[in-house]
Amino acid sequence: MGKYRKDIDYDFIEENANDMIEDLGEIVFPLNCFNVARKLGISLKEYSDYREEDKAFLLSISNDGFCVKKINQFVIAYNDENPEVRIKFTIWHEIGHIQLGHLDSFADNVLSVSTSNKLEKEADYFARYVLAPLPLICLLGCDSVEKIATSCKISHQCAGYVFDNYNKAMVYPSLKSKIMNNRIRELLKFYFSPEDGRWEVFSKRRVSHKDINRFLSSEEVHRYLFPQTLLSPR
Repeated sequence: MGKYRKDIDYDFIEENANDMIEDLGEIVFPLNCFNVARKLGISLKEYSDYREEDKAFLLSISNDGFCVKKINQFVIAYNDENPEVRIKFTIWHEIGHIQLGHLDSFADNVLSVSTSNKLEKEADYFARYVLAPLPLICLLGCDSVEKIATSCKISHQCAGYVFDNYNKAMVYPSLKSKIMNNRIRELLKFYFSPEDGRWEVFSKRRVSHKDINRFLSSEEVHRYLFPQTLLSPR
């Protein structure tokens, strides 16, 4: 989407996320951070799983969450008392730290909100990109903060950042063209329409029988995102 800050390589972050999506075979939008973490071998720990004295220590590190590397195992601890949209952003943010290799820069292998400002901005961008990728926002015609928040199941604060970038993309034809050529449009094929209350296929996407079978058997459909929803193709 364009490098709005000189010190951050947005193209690298987007391609890193695209590689992750492709490697894991993800085809359903919104992406499920819990399943993605599991597939990446990342252990997720809720703050409430710890003793009260330990929980107080975790909150002193971060009210949202943090990630740590223990030998060859990545662990993300997160505050499960936060709103769902905040929890999902936190987990994606920490996955971003891991995927972008940020923990390699720290001797203690721990990252939290006290980490360098640049790394935090990179992880924030990673989270916003996987939660609400502009190429898919454009496909869905989400031209307001409310539509972005509803379609992507994110907070209005996060949707506001995405909407600002959306407006910039609409002003500059070269930026819009770059966004519309982003390969994430080919990777994620199915989405849930809150307005119609059904699963649909992104416009002009070619969907194979293999894609349909993967969709129907996916945990995202049956266990987490919309467990009460049936597929209604059109």
